[in-house]
Amino acid sequence: MQIFDLSAKPDAAYKLAETISEVLISDITIYEFHQEVNPEGILNCENGHRLFREKTSNFYQRFVSFGLSSLDEFPAIIHIAVKIGDQWFLAEDCGSNYYMGYGPGGIYRLREAACKKGALLLHTDADFRKWVNGISPKKHLKEARKDKEENDFNRIIKQMMVFAYTAQDQRQTFRQMKEEQLRDYIIPIFTSRFKAYGEVKCGEGKTDIRIDVKNSDHSYIFELKIWKGVKTLQDAIDQLQRYISWHHHFGGIVVFYKENQFTQTYKTATEYLKANYQTIELDNSRKQELAVKCAYNSDSQKLITIHFIFICLS
Repeated sequence: MQIFDLSAKPDAAYKLAETISEVLISDITIYEFHQEVNPEGILNCENGHRLFREKTSNFYQRFVSFGLSSLDEFPAIIHIAVKIGDQWFLAEDCGSNYYMGYGPGGIYRLREAACKKGALLLHTDADFRKWVNGISPKKHLKEARKDKEENDFNRIIKQMMVFAYTAQDQRQTFRQMKEEQLRDYIIPIFTSRFKAYGEVKCGEGKTDIRIDVKNSDHSYIFELKIWKGVKTLQDAIDQLQRYISWHHHFGGIVVFYKENQFTQTYKTATEYLKANYQTIELDNSRKQELAVKCAYNSDSQKLITIHFIFICLS
């Protein structure tokens, strides 16, 4: 048995849908694990959930539910496990069913591909991680989750990119916001899946946003910056280095661009970072992200990954 963990992939549901459509194997089983969320902390949650149910209702008769609820009965984060032959593909926090966007769109595509292929479709409200522990021998589970800290960070980056697309779609509104207003808008986005705080004491100052992973000791800090030239990048890195503690391995910087010629500015930013830092090849096609390695302030051998997200509001 082979197990592949796709949790860090921002397009896991789309990739799985594509794989299911292309494989010649007919032995395919798909599990959807629905983790209920509190709709009070999510903007337009109930309306988004209703729209999602309407769009996907044609697939409901194909699912077998086991547990205490029926498919899409409540707003939920959706975890996925797909078995193709003797291979398992796992995707924690693969999408949701309470808004119409990129993540839920992937769930729709996966359901559509599975139905066309005649796959066995199962739904449950069981605990995803406990279920994974049950199907996975320890050695396989260790291979599938070599670095949970990195996976948790990439889950946060996925959610931040959902915000980025929203901000770009509603750029006239977000262009008027100052850093503090942007921070106050972002924090509630993470409250259903994580614990998020603003203006938190970290290291040698206060970081804009700290995001803690529930039921874990992992925490990640993010700085928000409005683009004012290349100096914005270096100032943000210097600031993040002062805030990060030695046990941290990841941090994020979100840059908002409000002027024209975003493509040229992104190219300038990329050239600067590549010239001054070790850049990391990202497994995606989006031209709004870049990750670099930089040293911890007092320890040149300790490297930290800083993930940049550039948001175009022009």
